[in-house]
Amino acid sequence: MRLRSWHISSIKFFNQSIVTWVVAGMIILVTALFIFPPENLLIKQLSQFAVHWIFATLILGIFFLIVDNDHLLYISFAACGFMSLFLMRSYNTSLKLAISDNVHSVSVAFMNPSICTDDEIAIIQNIRKFNPDIVVLEEFTPDWLSLSEEIKNSHPNFLELMRIDPLGKAIYSKNEIFKKDTFDLALSPVIYAGILTKGKDTFYMGACNLLPPITLSSYRKLSSYLDTLSQTVFPTFKNNLLCANLNIIPWSGELLHFKAMTNMASSRRDNNLGQDKSSFFGIFNAPKNEILFSETMECAMFQVMKDSHENPFGIFGRYQIR
Repeated sequence: MRLRSWHISSIKFFNQSIVTWVVAGMIILVTALFIFPPENLLIKQLSQFAVHWIFATLILGIFFLIVDNDHLLYISFAACGFMSLFLMRSYNTSLKLAISDNVHSVSVAFMNPSICTDDEIAIIQNIRKFNPDIVVLEEFTPDWLSLSEEIKNSHPNFLELMRIDPLGKAIYSKNEIFKKDTFDLALSPVIYAGILTKGKDTFYMGACNLLPPITLSSYRKLSSYLDTLSQTVFPTFKNNLLCANLNIIPWSGELLHFKAMTNMASSRRDNNLGQDKSSFFGIFNAPKNEILFSETMECAMFQVMKDSHENPFGIFGRYQIR
C-alpha cells in the first residue's frame, strides 16, 4: 500500500510542468558540460565521471518510465546515447585487427612495474610469457635496475632514461636500434628509438609519461606539451608507435586533439580493455596507458598484461607497416 502511494505521489510530482522543465534542463546541462567542457578546473576534474553519468542517465530513464514521464524518459535516454557516442571517440572502435606478418611486424609490451603486485621474478616470467620484441618501461627508477639487467639478457639493444621521480622510461629491443633520440620537452622528456624489423622495415618507437595535472595551469602546460610533441617530434619521423601514459582520461580534449593532429589511433577498441576488475567499481576507472600507432601502421593484436592478482600493469600489442 505504501509503495502504491509513493508511486502515485511520484507520478504527480514529476509530471508537474515546472519539475519536468527543471529536471530536463539539469540533465541537458550536465551532459553538455561533459561533451563541451569549458576551461574550468572543476569541470575538467569532473570529466573523469563521464562513465558514471552514462549509468546515471540510464537509471534515470528507467525511473522516469516508472513514474510515467515520457519527456524525461526520452531526454535521459538521449543523454545516455550522446554520452556513449562521445566516449566512443576516445577509443578505436573501427579497429580491425590485421593478419600478422611475423617477419615484418613487432610486438610491444608497455608496462609499469611500480603498480605490479608481483615480485621481479614474476614480472620477468610474465614478460617471457608474452615474448615481446620490444619492452617499454615507465616510471623507470633506480629501484628497477636489477629488472632492467634481466630484460637486457633477452633484449640487448636499449635506450634508458633513469630518474628518481616517476618520469623515467626505457626501451629494450631484440631488434637493432639504429637511432636514439631524447627530446627535452618542458613537462617530461620523450625518448625515441629507430628500430629495424626482421623484414628490414624501419619504424620509430617513442615513450612518454606525465604526472597527473591537478591545476588549470598544469592542464594548459599539458596542452602545450602535446602541441609541441605533435609539431616537432612527429614530423621528424615516419611509421610511429608511441607508448604513452599521460595520466588523463582517454576522452579528454587534450588527448583527442593530439590524436587528431598526429593522425594516431589507439590500440583499444573500448574502455573495457585494461580496466581493474578486482572490484565492481573498477568498471568506472578508464585505463590511461596507451599504445598509439600512426596511420602508416596497423595493429594485429592487443592484450592487457595482468599480475597474479588480476591487476593490470601493462599492455601488449603487435604492429606492422601497412
